[in-house]
Amino acid sequence: IRDRKHTKWKEFKMSQKIKILIADDINKIAEDNKNIVSQNENVEIVGIASNGQEEMEMILEFTPDLVITDNKMPIINGIEVIEKINATELNDKPDFILFTGDYSSELNKKCRELGVYMILDKLTGKENLLGAIDDYIRMFYNNANNVNTNKITKSSLFDRLKNELRK
Repeated sequence: IRDRKHTKWKEFKMSQKIKILIADDINKIAEDNKNIVSQNENVEIVGIASNGQEEMEMILEFTPDLVITDNKMPIINGIEVIEKINATELNDKPDFILFTGDYSSELNKKCRELGVYMILDKLTGKENLLGAIDDYIRMFYNNANNVNTNKITKSSLFDRLKNELRK
C-alpha cells in the first residue's frame, strides 16, 4: 500500500537519519525487526514499544518518521493506534508499516483507508522488511524538502491523548 495521503514531509537534511519506532508485543519479533532495520545506516531506532499505549506515547515523545507496528497488541491494537494518530492535530504524523500475522482483505482495505505505507506479513515479511525500509528512505529523501510544516505544541496534545488512553 503506498497511499500516503496523511504524510507530512518534514524539513530534512540529507545527513539526518530516518527515525523509526518499532512496536510489537512479542519481544523476539521486535528485536529481530530492530536488528534487520539497523542494517541500514540511514536509520535511527528511537524506541521499541510492547503495547499500543506505549506506542502512542513514544510516537508523541520521539516523533518518528516511520513506525513498524504489529496489529494484535495489548491495550490498543496497531490499527487503533494509527486511527488515533491520524485523528490528532499533530502535523508531523509518522508513516506506518503494519507488520502482522493476521493479513486479510478487510485489513488491507482498512490500511488503505488509513494511509498505511505498507503491510508486511510476519511469516514472509522479514525478508522484505529491509527492502521496504530502503524504498521508504529513498522516497523520504526524494520528498523531504517539499513541504513546509507548522509544528503543533506536542505537550498539550500528549497530555490530551494520555488522558484519553486512561479512560
